[in-house]
Amino acid sequence: MQKEALDYLLECMRHEARHSASSFFLTVAVAVALGGLCWFLATQYTKLWNLRYNATFNLHILCAISAVVTVVFTIAFVSLDYAKEIAHAKLGDWHRLINSDRKFTETTYADAYNKVKRQGLERFDPARHFPPGHANSSMPMARPETQLFVSKLTADAALAHFRRTNPFLSKVIMPGNTDVPAPVITNDMKTFFATPNHGNYHMNRGVDIAASLFERNLELQTPKVVSRTRRWITLLFLLVQMIPFGLIGYSAYKDLKSTA
Repeated sequence: MQKEALDYLLECMRHEARHSASSFFLTVAVAVALGGLCWFLATQYTKLWNLRYNATFNLHILCAISAVVTVVFTIAFVSLDYAKEIAHAKLGDWHRLINSDRKFTETTYADAYNKVKRQGLERFDPARHFPPGHANSSMPMARPETQLFVSKLTADAALAHFRRTNPFLSKVIMPGNTDVPAPVITNDMKTFFATPNHGNYHMNRGVDIAASLFERNLELQTPKVVSRTRRWITLLFLLVQMIPFGLIGYSAYKDLKSTA
């Protein structure tokens, strides 16, 4: 999860560099300036009470590391503007992946077939509705209850697939204790059957319903997540800066006491 979050942040930075070179270079310039400013202030602010003190070489190395981290934090902070765009792209990649995932399709279909048969609501004709694994396998979905059941089963399976293949992104837009709400599927069925020449309501619509739900949740959740992430980045930036500032300040204070 943490590795995926870091990869996601790095992807935001790479995206800015690839798609907005001028903006990226400006961000880097500001980040370098900010890192240099922090380095300068860390080594000079002790002049406020100890004019004779100069930071040691080891402390300058620490300041340099802090400056580099500051550059990275600044670029990451700005690059989060592309978080939603990248998340949409990842959702699109997942949607294409799951639609071409034969194992997922076969496993989900077999699960739906067996459960629908056990329910006893549909009439299975042995001459037409061959079991899973048969080249001409099919199952009856004449009743609305069956259509709702199968679509929800498929949508929930798609949600589980998404959580398995995109754990970080799924945590952002779909909390772990939620599934695909039945009313979402019911509304999709109403819309589908209200369309002229609608044809058959297939089980793979459950995957499309799940993908559509992810898209809607992404629009709602991404701004909140970006804002929260930027607060964490700012906090980390301040904590990193406290290390050289604190050590240099303490060293200057000891130097002042030893010469008093």
